[in-house]
Amino acid sequence: MRHLFIAIYEKLTSWFCVIIIPCFMFSSFFYKYYYLKHTIVIVVMLWGAIIAIGGMMSYLFPYIKTPKQPLKEKGMIRTLYLNSEIIIPQIYCWYFVIYITFSLEFKSILYNYLMLLLTGLFLGYKTTMKVNKYTLEEAYRKKQEHKKQKRNK
Repeated sequence: MRHLFIAIYEKLTSWFCVIIIPCFMFSSFFYKYYYLKHTIVIVVMLWGAIIAIGGMMSYLFPYIKTPKQPLKEKGMIRTLYLNSEIIIPQIYCWYFVIYITFSLEFKSILYNYLMLLLTGLFLGYKTTMKVNKYTLEEAYRKKQEHKKQKRNK
């Protein structure tokens, strides 16, 4: 059972975030639909509980790993991943220019939420790239030290 929870946690956490953000953004529009609102809340609570249990289990049982699938040779996800260095900053910059030019902050709160989402995506991407760079440099440095120690022996 713990394998199932950990697999659900690893595979569905990002999808949960993608679905929950629009649910909260449009929650003020659901007040007319009483049953729809409560159905969404129940589904989100169940999904969140399963992900929380899976997260705790992945912390308690770090030796349980789900098999990773390599990226396909050709495909949309591989193309987006390899071009993310260009795509994410451009989307952020273009939306920022449109946001400022047309004063979208006064039009609707949805534009503000989108700006907040894109800002988080942009800053998260930049942080990830810096961490990745320093991690690779640290690994290279340790590898060089290990080679020096071998030569000295």
